[in-house]
Amino acid sequence: MKLALRFTVALVAAMTMALALNAYLRVRREVALFDQKILNHARAMSRTLEPFVLERWREQGLDAARDLVANAGDADDVRIRLTFLDEASAPRLSSTEHEELLRRGFVMTKRDAPGEGVAVTCVRLSFPASNPGVLEFTETIRGESAFVRQTVVSAAFTALMLTSLCAASALILGVFFVGRPVRALVAQARNIGAGNFSERLHLRQRDEIGELAREFDMMSERLARARDDIRAATEAKLTALEQLRHVERVATVGKLAAGVAHELGTPLQVVSGYARLITEDGASGAEARENAGVIREQTARMTRIISQLLDFARRRSAERSETDLADIVERAIQLLTPIAERANVRLRLNAAREASWRAVIDGEAIIQVLSNLVVNGVQAMPGGGTIFIDLSRTTRIGELGTKDYFQLSVRDTGVGMPPDVRNHVFEPFFTTKPTGHGTGLGLSVAYGIVADLGGTFEVESDVGKGSTFTVLLPALEDA
Repeated sequence: MKLALRFTVALVAAMTMALALNAYLRVRREVALFDQKILNHARAMSRTLEPFVLERWREQGLDAARDLVANAGDADDVRIRLTFLDEASAPRLSSTEHEELLRRGFVMTKRDAPGEGVAVTCVRLSFPASNPGVLEFTETIRGESAFVRQTVVSAAFTALMLTSLCAASALILGVFFVGRPVRALVAQARNIGAGNFSERLHLRQRDEIGELAREFDMMSERLARARDDIRAATEAKLTALEQLRHVERVATVGKLAAGVAHELGTPLQVVSGYARLITEDGASGAEARENAGVIREQTARMTRIISQLLDFARRRSAERSETDLADIVERAIQLLTPIAERANVRLRLNAAREASWRAVIDGEAIIQVLSNLVVNGVQAMPGGGTIFIDLSRTTRIGELGTKDYFQLSVRDTGVGMPPDVRNHVFEPFFTTKPTGHGTGLGLSVAYGIVADLGGTFEVESDVGKGSTFTVLLPALEDA
């Protein structure tokens, strides 16, 4: 039910109840006045007739007195008779009415009669007698009944007219001053919920609804400004995050540079030796072509290594695509192998090639994550050892139900971490390395990358036994 209709129904109901109560009280008051008038009339006639009745009784007897009383009444409106309380023809009174008659000297009751009701008033005579005499006045209440009917009809007509006028007025006012503004407020609320903050209400009402509409407009303006601020802050945050990732990527490149230089040393020596053979006198054409082929092969190898390093270090925007995660891991291992071998550390990959590793990810970002984890593992094993990289599928149960994940684990056999260090490893600029050996950003950047891809990090570490960092990435069907 609409608000205006509810208001109209409530108003009509309240007015009807008020008019009905007023009519009821008015009828009761007028009936009480009628009753009092009848009672006063009977008592006045009783005082007038009493001396004459007494005189006629003494002179001519009881029957003459009764005839005098009967003739004193109006045959059409009032009938009067003289009776005694112990006679068979005494008034029909209840015990309460009988006691009231003896105590007050009069009592009035109303009784039903054929055609219409009557009012019976009994007045006790004051002359001495062993059996109290009573004058019984019986009067029709035709006027009272007519008045009651007229009052009820008048009240009903008045109530009908007033309720009709009030209902029409309330509906009109409700539609124009409540219904239409409320519909406008609802539409504005829907616009705000949909993200449209440009619409304005511009209601001219100077009441509570108008004030609410103005607050809606102000709220829309504030939300629009807040949205712009959040958008700007988000863009700034993304820019800063990308800069942070690039800084950490460059720092990792610095660590990889020594390994890459070592990796390039061998092919450079090969190129130099075969170039010297070509330039020597006496070399046949076939030998020169063979030596040139070796040079071309070693040059391509060096170009590939440098290209991988530059691709990893180059600043770029995040690009997600459907990618084979196993290929990304193998690329990362190829890039990280030189730095691991320099520290006498071996990288061992365990991944079933027949399985499907398709995922919607940013391949270069995953390489950065794996690089940070492997570099940390290498630095945690100063005496050398093996870093195990495992790629598998797993299922986890969360708030949204069961989901499939790719589980990428990097496990070293290094010094491990105590709990107080393990609880802070993902905090920016937190590091236990000596000055100049780490920025404290690697794991925090890796954590942010994995979170952006919809994944999570898990860490296990025991002092003296090593650490295991596990990355959970959504499989393709949930990506």
